[in-house]
Amino acid sequence: MIVNLSVDNEIIPVKHTILCYFTDSVFALQLTDTKWTSEHTFKLDNGTSAVLIEHSKRFIMPIINQLRLAAMNELNCNDCNLARMKMNSQQDDKVLQFVVSKLFPNNVNAILGLSPFFIQSDLKMDISLKFMNQRRAIQQYT
Repeated sequence: MIVNLSVDNEIIPVKHTILCYFTDSVFALQLTDTKWTSEHTFKLDNGTSAVLIEHSKRFIMPIINQLRLAAMNELNCNDCNLARMKMNSQQDDKVLQFVVSKLFPNNVNAILGLSPFFIQSDLKMDISLKFMNQRRAIQQYT
């Protein structure tokens, strides 16, 4: 399922499984809580819905990118480090660390790229099956 996030008045489509990669994160808990999502969801002009995220895009996009990298990396390793997250200033680094600590209290170092992350089996299965199906489809045509 694709979730449209509204961040700083911009719509960012992201897979639900990516946003909920770290299943114990506040992000995951909020996005699986029907009361929270209904309170933060609104209709766009084109009729689709978006979930309001009340954090700056400057800090949310690097987090989303780290979650995407974690999902991609998990096909190849079980004890990987993500790229170290670094902002343009020390002040932004501190704000990013604060935001990550609030959204991912149990995985701060993994998100920031300071320690390894471990496979979340449901997402790995989902990604692995899609990868295998794509590989089969390509083999049929070669």
